[in-house]
Amino acid sequence: MSKTIFFLASILLATPVVGEEARSGDVRVTFDANTPPVAYGADKLEAALTTAAYALDDNGASIVRIEVVRDAELSSAESFRIVRADKGTLVIRGAGPSGAMWFADTFIAGMKAAKRPIKFIHRAPLSADKGQGGSTGVAVEKMTRSSIESLDLPQPIWIEMKFNWSHALSSPHLVQVHGGQLSDTYWNPPPKNYKMTWMVRNEDVFCLRWGEPDFIRRHIALNGQDYVGGYFVGSECYIPASDYFTKPDVPKDWQYAFQRQWFFYKAWGRLLYDPATKDEVFKADFHRRYGADGEKIHAALVLGSRMPLRLNSFYKATWDFTSYAEGFLATAGSGGAFDGSPFISVDELIDHATLDPDYVSIKDFVAATTAKRPIAGGKITPLMLADELERDGREALRLVDGLDITGKPAFAEVTDCRAWAYLSLYFADNDPPGEARGRSLPLVALSPRCETRCGIS
Repeated sequence: MSKTIFFLASILLATPVVGEEARSGDVRVTFDANTPPVAYGADKLEAALTTAAYALDDNGASIVRIEVVRDAELSSAESFRIVRADKGTLVIRGAGPSGAMWFADTFIAGMKAAKRPIKFIHRAPLSADKGQGGSTGVAVEKMTRSSIESLDLPQPIWIEMKFNWSHALSSPHLVQVHGGQLSDTYWNPPPKNYKMTWMVRNEDVFCLRWGEPDFIRRHIALNGQDYVGGYFVGSECYIPASDYFTKPDVPKDWQYAFQRQWFFYKAWGRLLYDPATKDEVFKADFHRRYGADGEKIHAALVLGSRMPLRLNSFYKATWDFTSYAEGFLATAGSGGAFDGSPFISVDELIDHATLDPDYVSIKDFVAATTAKRPIAGGKITPLMLADELERDGREALRLVDGLDITGKPAFAEVTDCRAWAYLSLYFADNDPPGEARGRSLPLVALSPRCETRCGIS
């Protein structure tokens, strides 16, 4: 009912021209097959899109067809899906090929006609073809760059890319974006009127607290070129407002979920503002919150926070469901073996490519070892990875062992430190008992099972 009320209210506010002959510059909006088109003057496109936002269906999406009339004839048309509308910002997803003329006639014209300044943020690439699964291509990158640089809009325009697809908590190296590998087309030569921005999409850390300042510093150092304007940080669907993770009887000094994950936001925020910010700034905040034990908790959480980075660097994932690091899960395949179970199995680890170019996959490691080929210097083998995981996991547990946290807010923070530490040890599993030895990462890498699975005899 509320949807209908808002829909009608916005129709009235937009002052549509209904039942009149289409005129040059008019914008006609069709919301669904059961609703007649509604025409708007060219200066009313913003109101038309607002109307569409209020017409979201039960799944949070509305199929909308926008037509632009020139000389009383349809000159350009497009359908798209509005996937989110927050505080006047519409996020849309194209449902067909987008022509430059249609884009100029609708969005650009509407932005110029609006009576307020509008920043233009363009997500690229969505798809290099007509599908929605994501793809990349140099031809589309060149076409997009040419179109963006031809726009007469306030500068800079922001070109936003999902850094390493949906799993930016992985490698600081730009290996892929939404759809696959990217060329240097967008920044070589340097852009004229836009800046690149990196979307740090987090689909891996929701429940456990996280913070690894050195990772963020290295990320900025590797990806903060002159053509980069900044970062967006966040998840696709998770909104850190209501804290539905914490049991009512757990002592806490926060109300909202973003306050619960304060170190995540503080680390990204302070370091993006000034990458030279020292660790002492963060240690002081831990001390303020948790007293004399604060520095130990800080050190343990930083060590544990390396686990999801290492998993996603070692196990190459793509879209959201292909990795959930704090659960050691992948509910969809992303190349290599996928057995249908959400749990990342040994066979899946063996058969998967790495994301980070500095890591050596199990397959490549076994092939090199069998052929007695040396591993290039600077590379991280599965054995080295297991050693790093075990070292950090055991040190994190040592740091928080014996802390008096009963009935204190530090209880939850320390519990998360322990969870990351045990996830690190599980991933490494360097000294597993009995039958579990077959699950050990280093032992799997050297076992006959791996040689069979890797096709080596």
